[in-house]
Formats: sequence, C-alpha cells, structure tokens
Amino acid sequence: MNGWLAILGQPATDDVDLTIGGLIVMTISVVLVLGLMIFCMGRILGEKRPTERHHTPLDIDTHDRD
Repeated sequence: MNGWLAILGQPATDDVDLTIGGLIVMTISVVLVLGLMIFCMGRILGEKRPTERHHTPLDIDTHDRD
C-alpha cells in the first residue's frame, strides 16, 4: 500500500490544516461560482418564451452544397 501513497505524493500521516486566508479565498470563489451559475440558469430558465435571437436563421448560405 505504501507504493500507492508514494505515487500520489502525499503520505497519509501528514496533517495539513486550512489557514484562515485559504478558507476566505475558497469561500469567496465558491460563492462567486455558485452565484454566477444561479444567475445564468435563472436567465435561461426564467424566460417566458423563446425569442428570435435563440434560433439560427434558415436563410444562411453555408456553401455546403456547392
């Protein structure tokens, strides 16, 4: 089993604590990511009906049949 721990690079006996600064940075980043996700999902799912800007116009000539 010691071979797997050496591959991972972290021995099981070391006790690493999270500092106050690390906790603050982690909390801010998690809150920002979750807030952005909630904002984006609210904008997408909260729209009453689809608008023209969500659809591709059918008259675009892609030249794929040339």
